[in-house]
Amino acid sequence: YLFNTLSALCEVLTVKAELGIRTRRAYDTKDKKALAVVVKDYARLPKLIKKFHREFRNLWEIENKPFGWEIQDVRLGGLACRMETCKERLQAYIKEKTDTIPELDETLLQPRKEEGFARNVYQQMISASLL
Repeated sequence: YLFNTLSALCEVLTVKAELGIRTRRAYDTKDKKALAVVVKDYARLPKLIKKFHREFRNLWEIENKPFGWEIQDVRLGGLACRMETCKERLQAYIKEKTDTIPELDETLLQPRKEEGFARNVYQQMISASLL
């Protein structure tokens, strides 16, 4: 069960690891053919995330008490939904239903720990738990 979970996670990460970089590169160069390829990966991810979710839940039920699993439901469910939204936004751009994708027009912030403006606060948004 441990290896099934890790294998399912690796399947997700194999597709997702550089997806944002590939998306931004294709969008910035207005390469709609490359974006169409990227869209296929966004379309694949919800199924892979669901498989990982199932395997991870099995691992969790073997090794943990049930408390706290709802956080994983929210995180992984939200990730799968986000992939669907990204796919739809890109498809609208490719099909020229929209001229731009404002999220991709923004300049990326560079993380600087000492200034704290780009720090990761996802945990504080998704859960009251400090763990």
